[in-house]
Amino acid sequence: MNIIFVCDQYPPVDRGGYAQLCYDLAHGLRGAGHDVTILCNADEATHFDAEPVLRLLNPPLNFEDSLPVPAQQLFQMPKRRAHNLKIFNQLLADKSPQVVMFWPNIYLDYHLMKAAEALPDVVVSYYIAGVSPTDPSALDRYWAGEAKSGVGNFVRTVLGPLVEKSDDLGQRLKLDNVLTVSEYERQRMLACGVAPENVTVCHNGIDPEQFPFRGMPSDMREPGQSLRVLYTGRLVETKGAHTAVAAFRYLNEQHPEADIKLTLLGSGPQAFVDQLDAQITAHDLAHSVERHGWIARDAVPAFMQQFDVLLLPTVHAEPLARSPQEAMAMGLVVVGTPTGGTPEILQHGLNGLTFQPENEIELANTLVRLYSDIKLGDKLVTGGRKSVLNRFTIDRMIEEVDAYFSDWSAQKRAQQVASSRS
Repeated sequence: MNIIFVCDQYPPVDRGGYAQLCYDLAHGLRGAGHDVTILCNADEATHFDAEPVLRLLNPPLNFEDSLPVPAQQLFQMPKRRAHNLKIFNQLLADKSPQVVMFWPNIYLDYHLMKAAEALPDVVVSYYIAGVSPTDPSALDRYWAGEAKSGVGNFVRTVLGPLVEKSDDLGQRLKLDNVLTVSEYERQRMLACGVAPENVTVCHNGIDPEQFPFRGMPSDMREPGQSLRVLYTGRLVETKGAHTAVAAFRYLNEQHPEADIKLTLLGSGPQAFVDQLDAQITAHDLAHSVERHGWIARDAVPAFMQQFDVLLLPTVHAEPLARSPQEAMAMGLVVVGTPTGGTPEILQHGLNGLTFQPENEIELANTLVRLYSDIKLGDKLVTGGRKSVLNRFTIDRMIEEVDAYFSDWSAQKRAQQVASSRS
């Protein structure tokens, strides 16, 4: 089968697990015998890809551009969209795909989705994990939001009446073949009016061989030995790193006897990072909390080997993070908030422990419990590995997607035959 993936970023651009998942799935489908081509946004780096990757698209709106958004909208967006359609149509003519799969993340050009859906003999599919064409677009959010300065608000007030503020093309797509990363995301699509028969859950997954089992907690720690806790991800408020730091302030004050250490692995907006650093300094937490800059993805498994607990203190509705899957495969205890799709993998007391978002006291007490009860850690690690190996491997995901594509293509051919006879 000839398949085209259309996405925002693609590795080695490293901006989160969603792009890496696209890479893993594309490679798996290629290994299963399919012809897979990637069409993605251009970036400043030079890549020498050993696979068919076309880094040629321009995001219609670029918040890193020196040109203000209203000027981009008036003078650049039409050119960018025309460029994207030209590239896309040429690729369609060259490859004659049976399937086009869109992988929206930041701001994928909805005009490409509309053009693909107009093709008579192509299955157009979507993989939804937090960002959906049914959501307000980046352009809509810009005009609806508050500017960071008075000048910005003045510009919006003056130019607002002169420009088309809505970019609702994504709201008018057919969305006939949608895969979602979790049941939570499926329900979100249904709430937006997508027909239930058009939406199927396909949980993401990881390669357990990339995250080898480090041993049971009772093999790795003696009673009273330091409990090492890892936070990995973007340092932004929605991911909850501030809750982790607040929990260690509480531990420092209420449980000084507990030898528990936290490492924050990641990066984020400087203002938020500065706030975290200020909290660490103000509350004398340098002995128990350290920050570590972002590392390459291939270095993550070896880095994780040093830790006992993975912390997922997410505040927002997490679609379905891969980091808990990686941690469970490796033998770390996962402690996280039950937001979004997380409860579909993280089950309190069975394969991990949960606490409520931004409840630093509950989090601190949970960590003290794990510090004191190593046998509890053994139970949770056993449950975690079983969950991942049974339900959250990349091989299982590849097989499911392969089957969906085959079924959709068969249905498309049947529809065409029926239509030709009528």
